[in-house]
Amino acid sequence: MKKAIIEICSFAIVFAVMISTAFRFLSFKDTGGGGGFQNYYSTESGLIDVLFLGSSHAHCTVNNAKLWEDAGISSFTLSSGNQSIDTSYVFLNEALKTQHPKIVFVETYTFDTTNTENDTINIYRSSLLPKWHPSSLMYELSLQEDYDFDNTTLGEIYLRFPITHSRYEDLKSTDFCNYYPYKRGYLGSTETGSCNLGTTTDATTKLNAKTQKYMDMMISRCKEDNIRLIFFCAPYNITEDAYAYQNSIGEYAVANGAEFYNMNSPEYISLFDGNTDFRYDEHLNNSGADKATQILEDIILGSGIVEDHRGDEAYREWDADLTFMQDRMLCFDLYTDELELPEYLTYLTSYDSSRFKIIVALAGDYKVLGTDSYNMFEPIGIDANEYSMGGVFMDGNSYAVSDDHSYIDLGENECSIVYDKESSSCRLYYGIEEYAECQNGAVMLIYDTEISAPVDTVYLDYYNFGLRILRDDNIEVVGN
Repeated sequence: MKKAIIEICSFAIVFAVMISTAFRFLSFKDTGGGGGFQNYYSTESGLIDVLFLGSSHAHCTVNNAKLWEDAGISSFTLSSGNQSIDTSYVFLNEALKTQHPKIVFVETYTFDTTNTENDTINIYRSSLLPKWHPSSLMYELSLQEDYDFDNTTLGEIYLRFPITHSRYEDLKSTDFCNYYPYKRGYLGSTETGSCNLGTTTDATTKLNAKTQKYMDMMISRCKEDNIRLIFFCAPYNITEDAYAYQNSIGEYAVANGAEFYNMNSPEYISLFDGNTDFRYDEHLNNSGADKATQILEDIILGSGIVEDHRGDEAYREWDADLTFMQDRMLCFDLYTDELELPEYLTYLTSYDSSRFKIIVALAGDYKVLGTDSYNMFEPIGIDANEYSMGGVFMDGNSYAVSDDHSYIDLGENECSIVYDKESSSCRLYYGIEEYAECQNGAVMLIYDTEISAPVDTVYLDYYNFGLRILRDDNIEVVGN
């Protein structure tokens, strides 16, 4: 009898571990932007002083790295694409289980949306991303009223596994590995498009019941925890009707003890340039986000309730996020269309690259451009004589190649160069994934040792493209 009980318990434990592991890989993770719940949950409790919630306008507006670099503000953006007001409340309620922010900003772009149409992705984000908890049932029951779900669909959302179990075909490498656990939310963009600015009105319009309901719930929740709650509207090509709704949001917020800032108001919109500060989709680019973040930074510092945490080892994830964003800024230059090798190396060496490991492997007829080209890698330490001998180099030094393989220790990770004698080509692998291949030319990997991540991987095909920089945009590097 005792043996049977032990066997049953052992089976139950093994089964539970298997289900838990499968759920971790299969669980829905797509937030459409922001820092994401994976990174939020992995952040040590009590470190986040300022929390941002909202739609894509939140994670395109708030440069968390700038807040950290300027003033040591430990912020996090827990946003999602097209995040509705009820989702913002769910995220807030979940966020306060592990963190105790002093200030919460909620971006209001979607507040006028009633969600009368099914928005499956948004529903998944609000109900499947936070950890499962029995209290989730109250929110998920409200979905039946708001979205007219049948009981079967509602049950699958509540139990989760029927949905996650169907994700086999959708699995990506990011389901198995969190490449950037330190990301706080902002990614940035140098894309530039025209955006019409300046629409204003003093009119107001009646708030829908859903807006009032969830604003009340957020205000009440923040008052319970003595959190300063600030609603804000990011700048965009706003219509008069939308502006009137934002006016009403502002009045309601202030009347109920919260705050509101509309960056489309004359006070703020004059700071933005519709020709240089926006992307084609009316979100802010890097230039615009810097301006908007400065506005938010001034509001935060004006409160006098947040500390400067720079230099504190407990906040190393914010240091890593700043490094990540600095690498992103370099990549915005490196990803210039039809960039050629000399320009690429100029950008690379003009940046503080002391934390980089730079791997170069030559293959095939790499001498085809003639002896005058042998010194083209000199900016990264490979002189003409070394180039003429070929092989693999790291930081300008020749690296041993044995049996057509070269394994390169990068610290926490490794890459390898594999040569194929038949095709005279070489392949560069990062971990077990192939990142680049060349037949007559070179492959390069730029690796940041501080954040243990590949910044960029490129290859040169001398026969077909000369010195033009080529890359696979589907691989996982900081630049992508």
